[in-house]
Amino acid sequence: MAAGVAAALLAVCAPAPTVASAPPRTPAIGEPPVFDAPAGGKGGIQNPFVHCHSYRIEPRAVMAIVNSQTGWLSIHRWRGALPGVRFPRLRPGTYQVETTVWCGRRGKTARRTVTIKEKTREGTLSRAEFDAVRRGMTYEEVTALVGTPGRDPSTSRDTTSITYDNMAFWAWSIIEYRNDRVRAKYWKVGHD
Repeated sequence: MAAGVAAALLAVCAPAPTVASAPPRTPAIGEPPVFDAPAGGKGGIQNPFVHCHSYRIEPRAVMAIVNSQTGWLSIHRWRGALPGVRFPRLRPGTYQVETTVWCGRRGKTARRTVTIKEKTREGTLSRAEFDAVRRGMTYEEVTALVGTPGRDPSTSRDTTSITYDNMAFWAWSIIEYRNDRVRAKYWKVGHD
């Protein structure tokens, strides 16, 4: 009986086991979207999507962009989560992008190296090529006609959408395929 009482006393007097607390939630920072430059023109780096763990907290952000070749520096500040709040136009080249976000007192920094390329005629879809694409053509026929396989394929149900860059800044077209054949096409759905 004495052993039982001693064990009970030890259990009552022993410190409570510690419960691991969840790590503090830090801000989230997405990738900064990069848009290639038209021949002889400027491209752009869009501020990334940022957010706090609570929708009640508005993120504060700053993005520093440094040209890796020249050392040129540009700083952009904003409040809120959405991309496109800051969207500097820049010459083709390699850039270091450092984004810092604060959610209340918690902060986080993300560093990325990005490259703005100059678009080429071979890598873009011209209006004449777009007009030559006909409903029912196969993906291989479109690729041979356009000279590029496109980018960012996405499939929903039985339709695959492929993006084709246009020469203008921040402009692209979309061609939809069903069963590997052109179903629909949309010219210059970009914003500029």
